[in-house]
Formats: sequence, C-alpha cells, structure tokens
Amino acid sequence: QLKKANTTLAQELKECKAILAETSKSLGESINVRDSSLVALQNNQTEFEKYKAFNDRTIDYDKLEHKLNETLGKLAQKDIEIKEGLKTKAYEISVVKEKHD
Repeated sequence: QLKKANTTLAQELKECKAILAETSKSLGESINVRDSSLVALQNNQTEFEKYKAFNDRTIDYDKLEHKLNETLGKLAQKDIEIKEGLKTKAYEISVVKEKHD
C-alpha cells in the first residue's frame, strides 16, 4: 500500500513539475511581452511629449501672431486717425489763412 501511495505521489509530483515548467514558460513569455509593451509605451510617451511640446510652441506662435495682427490693426487705425487729424488741421489752417488774405 505504501509503495502504491509512493508511486501515486511520484506521478503527482511529476505532473506538478510539468505544470510548473509550463507556468514558468508562460510567465517568462508574459514578462517578455510586458517588457516589450513597456518599451513601446515609453517610446510612444516620448513621441507624445515631443508632439505636445511642438504643439504648445505652435499654439504660442499662433497667439503671438494673433496679438501681432491685433497690434498692427490698432496701429493702422491710429495711422488713419492721425492722417484725418492732419487733414482737419490743414483745412483749419487754410481757412484761417484765407481769412487773413
């Protein structure tokens, strides 16, 4: 009976070792997949950070360009106001000059 129990235990141990070997192999493969995924994720994160930095600069340039155009518009308006003011002053001077002539 002891010999039979020993044989059964030896068989179970052999099966457990086979299961453990298969599990270890699967775990190793899973670790390799995880490591590859982490590398890919890090590469994607790096690319994303580069894109984000570029995009942030682009947005800043867009804001600067908008502000520049806004300022140029204000300058053009001020230029028009100055020219209109000069025309008015020139007209007033000509009226005063005519009165004295």
